[in-house]
Amino acid sequence: MLQQVSSELGLYVYMLVDPRNGLPFYVGKGQGLRFSSHDDEADAASGDAPEENDPEMSEKIERIREIWASSLKHEVWILRHGMTTKREYTAVEAAAIDLLHSFPLEVRSKREPVPESFMDQLTNARRESSKGHGIMLLNDLVAEKAAPELTLTEVPMLLITLKGWIDKPEEPIPGEETRDGYGYKREWLTSSVREQHFEEIGRSVCAWWRIDLARVERNNIEYAVAVHRGVTRAVFRILPGTWEEQGGRRGFQFEPVTRDDDTLPDLYDEVVGPYGHRIPEKKKGDMAPLRYWPYSC
Repeated sequence: MLQQVSSELGLYVYMLVDPRNGLPFYVGKGQGLRFSSHDDEADAASGDAPEENDPEMSEKIERIREIWASSLKHEVWILRHGMTTKREYTAVEAAAIDLLHSFPLEVRSKREPVPESFMDQLTNARRESSKGHGIMLLNDLVAEKAAPELTLTEVPMLLITLKGWIDKPEEPIPGEETRDGYGYKREWLTSSVREQHFEEIGRSVCAWWRIDLARVERNNIEYAVAVHRGVTRAVFRILPGTWEEQGGRRGFQFEPVTRDDDTLPDLYDEVVGPYGHRIPEKKKGDMAPLRYWPYSC
C-alpha cells in the first residue's frame, strides 16, 4: 500500500517530525518512496560514526536513531503533493525551510499530531484551496488510499458529503440545538481523532439538506453517513419522528453508531471501519452533496 500511495503523490515536499516534542527536524522533496529512504540511511549507518563531511546527513541520522532508541518512529508529514515540475516543488521546499529557520517552534502538548491544529496562531480568516493536496500525515494518506469500496447494499442510507469546515456560530439545528459551524475539519482525517468527534461530525451531517422525505420513508432509510474526500467517515442513526424543515431544507436528530453498537453490531465496520469505505465516483458535473444508497433505491 505504501508503494501505491507514493506512486500517486507525484512530486511532493515533506517533513520529518520528532514525536517526542512534535518539532520538525528535516524538510525534503522527492517522489516515489523518497520519504522512506531516511530509514534505510539510518539503518545502514547503525553502529557507524557520523559522516563528518556531510553535517546535515549526520544530524538527521543521529536524530532518527535517537527516536528509534526511545522505541518510537519519526512522523512523516506531506506538506504538499501533486506538483508537476521540479521548479514548483523546489520553491515549496525552500519556503518551508525559510519559514522554519525564521520563527520559534513550540513543543507540542500531549494531543494527537494533526495538521492545522494551531489555527489560532495566524489572523488569516481562510487558507487558499490546495485542491486536496495540502498538508497531511503520511499515515492518514495511506489510510485514505487503503479504504475499500462500500459494498453494503442491504441497509439503505443517506450519503452526505461534507466539504471543508465553515464557521457559523450558533446556527440552529433540529432538537432546539445549535452548532458552531458545519463541514469537515482536517484534524478529523486522523481516525483516532475522528472517533472522539462523532457528535460534532453528526451536527454537520444532520442539517440542512434538500432531502426527498417521501423517498426516505419509501425506502425505509434509517441511517445517514458522513462522506469526505469520497470516503465514509462516520455513520449515524436518524432518530424517528425528528425531521424538521427550514427554508425548504430538512434536518434530523441523530445518534452516532459506533463499533460497540448493539442494534446492528457489524454496521460500523461495514460502513466505516478503520479506514472508511470509498463510495463510487460521482458522474461528471454531479455536485449534489446528498446521495441515496444503494443508488437503486
